[in-house]
Amino acid sequence: MALYCAKEQVMSAVSALGFKVFRNGQFHWNSSQTPDSLVNKNSTIHRWTDSWHGDLIDFIKEVKSVSFKEAKRLAEELINTKLKRSLL
Repeated sequence: MALYCAKEQVMSAVSALGFKVFRNGQFHWNSSQTPDSLVNKNSTIHRWTDSWHGDLIDFIKEVKSVSFKEAKRLAEELINTKLKRSLL
């Protein structure tokens, strides 16, 4: 499934969750020394240390340990819009 929103919205949401996001979309998820994650052009998030990959909702589920419903609600709040998920 893919989440439809702009890369900049995802970067802003990740930043609002307390992560320092660089202009190129890289950020520190588990590593404090070097960026280990990236917001891709298609708005998905990839952590290359363990090959984790997902959209903003998946990311929120992972970092907040919440249900899909709660992660979707929080994502909508962070980017101030209703989100749509669709099969690729």
